[in-house]
Amino acid sequence: SSLMARNTMCIILEGSAERRPVPTPEIPEPVAHTLQAGGMVGEMSLLCDLQPGSRRTVTALTVCCAQTLHRSAFLDLLRRHPDAKSHFEGIAKNFMNNFQSIGADSSNIFTLPFFKNCGGRFLYLLDLHLERHIFFSDETIVTEGSEGDNMYILYYGDADVTVQGNKVGQLGAGMCFGEMAVLGLVRKRTATIKARSMCDVRILQKKSLDEAIEEFPEERTKFEALAATRNRILLEKRMGGKVQQTSNFFQDCDPRFAMAITDRMEDQLFREGQVIMREGEPGDWMVLLHQGKVSLSVNGSVVAEQKA
Repeated sequence: SSLMARNTMCIILEGSAERRPVPTPEIPEPVAHTLQAGGMVGEMSLLCDLQPGSRRTVTALTVCCAQTLHRSAFLDLLRRHPDAKSHFEGIAKNFMNNFQSIGADSSNIFTLPFFKNCGGRFLYLLDLHLERHIFFSDETIVTEGSEGDNMYILYYGDADVTVQGNKVGQLGAGMCFGEMAVLGLVRKRTATIKARSMCDVRILQKKSLDEAIEEFPEERTKFEALAATRNRILLEKRMGGKVQQTSNFFQDCDPRFAMAITDRMEDQLFREGQVIMREGEPGDWMVLLHQGKVSLSVNGSVVAEQKA
């Protein structure tokens, strides 16, 4: 009988088994290998979902005494013993270097859409401080409600985004998350990100971003504008459509005009304590609040608070 189940590693303690690769048009009758006591199969199944055709069929030739380890148990052990993960990350990096396509390997911070308006030297500083980490299939990358100030850039792989247990999106290679946290705009994660496949991730620490912005202060505005646009897009996905930007001021207008207003608006983020609009200063612009809370003051006294 077959010894292997999905996402499972198996160690044969006694007996023998046959491991036979899946036939292909190029190799219709692949050579089988015999496994004796001490033999192990399915190691990579603990780390990722293998491509169709890459798994081997393992069949017991005699009565076999074996031990198995499922991925869920393996990930639970890594959570309890985080120091052990670096060993398996090394194995995963070698695996990815062997099997990733040239196109997948070419991802880097200089080519990602999120950073397209940032200067080259600024990106060079960020790139110097990016930390590479591998997350295995079904492993949680960040947890909703947890505190953190890192930004994550997904170079390879796919991940699910869930809010309060409901899937609201999916991330793919070239996408990033945590930009609000790395800017210091939020303290807690607003969503859980879990790897669907093995994910090759670069982590940007807040300290590294702050040091780069200190040298290139003009980049803060660009970076915040990028984060603001991404935050609005995520809000739209959660709401199932465009964020309501027209407010009561435009509610009786032609819907096409209201949509045109939406397209002409600029996305901005404001840090806690930052003045959005100052009393007495001239201005010819308005602000619509999508997220957060602001206070309104007159002559230095707070007269009202407004929520998104």
